[in-house]
Amino acid sequence: MSEDPKISDDRKDAPLRGKSVYWILSGLLLLLVVSWYGSMRWKEQLTVPQVLVDGQLILSQDEILALANIPSGAKMYSVDLASVVQSVESNKFVKRAIVRRNPPLAIHVTVMERVPVAYVASEQPTDLLMVDDESCLLPHAPGRMIFDIPVISGIAPSVSDSLGICVKNASLATALELLRLSRRTAGDVPQQISEVDMRNSADIILYTVDGGIAIHVGNDVLAEKIVKLDGFWKTVVAHEGMQHIKAIDLRFRDQVIVVRGQDLSQSEKKG
Repeated sequence: MSEDPKISDDRKDAPLRGKSVYWILSGLLLLLVVSWYGSMRWKEQLTVPQVLVDGQLILSQDEILALANIPSGAKMYSVDLASVVQSVESNKFVKRAIVRRNPPLAIHVTVMERVPVAYVASEQPTDLLMVDDESCLLPHAPGRMIFDIPVISGIAPSVSDSLGICVKNASLATALELLRLSRRTAGDVPQQISEVDMRNSADIILYTVDGGIAIHVGNDVLAEKIVKLDGFWKTVVAHEGMQHIKAIDLRFRDQVIVVRGQDLSQSEKKG
């Protein structure tokens, strides 16, 4: 029985195909090695043309660049990104920093700053500190920054020793919660608070920007009282103004007690 010619030809071509596959794979491997070597050489020679900064509002770009301290012409892949992050975050106004390479254009530094929500006046005669919404105490911002934020008074002097640290202080936490609740309202209440007086823990007092009106809040159901104050502001103050109001008392359930001029207190029922 004679052998099929096609099978015979395939057997003869098999070694040739095997050699072709071998040379193709060898060529691809060589190409990969050359590409890898070229990439490594490119990375070694690549320098930092610029450092880009974004996210800053309080600190200037120059301040962030000084903290990052990446020399001009530094090797892109020799820069220790973790060290740069640590250096930038050493500033008390920086809550978080992200540093990443963007070859071949730049190294990119993004910062998230701590935003002051109030000044803190302790009972000792020192300069006002600032505090963010997480109870982290901050120093004075650079001179060009002026913050239109309320003052929290009556806080224990010991908090002044915690600059740059998020402190655990019950009075400070309560004052910040009050301010946080007021900012959730859509009215004028947040803009009208100039001071949160925490000297008497049983009766927290807010003072207004216009006229320094004392608003007695007490120390319980704060969210309910802020809603009640917001409603009073929208229905009474918006129409009658504040010129005759001397004090406001929110400590009574379903009532806003208003002291007007020299008159006795007048109770305004809330539905």
